[in-house]
Amino acid sequence: MNRTYIVIGIIVLLLVIGVLVWKFGTSEAPTVPTPGQTLAPPADDTTGAINQALDGVTLTDLNQEFQAIDDEINKL
Repeated sequence: MNRTYIVIGIIVLLLVIGVLVWKFGTSEAPTVPTPGQTLAPPADDTTGAINQALDGVTLTDLNQEFQAIDDEINKL
């Protein structure tokens, strides 16, 4: 009786290990750039694009922005 449980336990353990190896062993390794290789930044990640986005932000009338938020909070 004990031997049967041990054999079943070993089979289950081997199945679990097999599933884990299959699941995690089939992933592709990430590619590492070589030392001479340069990567181009995305189009929206340039200094000009960032400065243009910052120029579009206006902080002149924060009280009006906060008033709109306060009005919505008071409605709750």
